[in-house]
Formats: sequence, C-alpha cells, structure tokens
Amino acid sequence: MPGQGTARVAINANVTGPELDEQKGLANLVKGMFSMYRNPAAHEPRLHRTVTDEELLELLTTLSMVHRRLDSAHVVP
Repeated sequence: MPGQGTARVAINANVTGPELDEQKGLANLVKGMFSMYRNPAAHEPRLHRTVTDEELLELLTTLSMVHRRLDSAHVVP
C-alpha cells in the first residue's frame, strides 16, 4: 500500500476495520515474501543457501493464494 495507506489494488471494499486489516495483511505478506526470496544470488553465494523441496512447495502454495486474491482484486482510481 503506497503512501499513507491508500491501496492502489484493492482486494475488498476497504470500508470496515476487518477489510482494512485483510488488505494490510495481504500487502505485508507479499512484502515479506519478496524480502525473503529477493535475488539471493546477488546477496550470498547459492552454495550457502539451502532451499528444500518442502520450502519451495510452501512458497508456491502461498504464491498461489496471493495470486488468486489478486485475480479478483480491482485497481483503485
């Protein structure tokens, strides 16, 4: 959510407290995933970072959920 809290892509009506919390939570989840998996080759040698098959499946499952939520989102003018 850029700026002071106005969503550019809304996953709900963003009217009630729970809707605002849901919007903020999804944004934080996406930011966290990006921070965790950002271009690790540029930050540390790949030999020193083990990613298991289980971790990759968990990431893909989470990305699938985020993608599904964004598919039904709308751009805020």
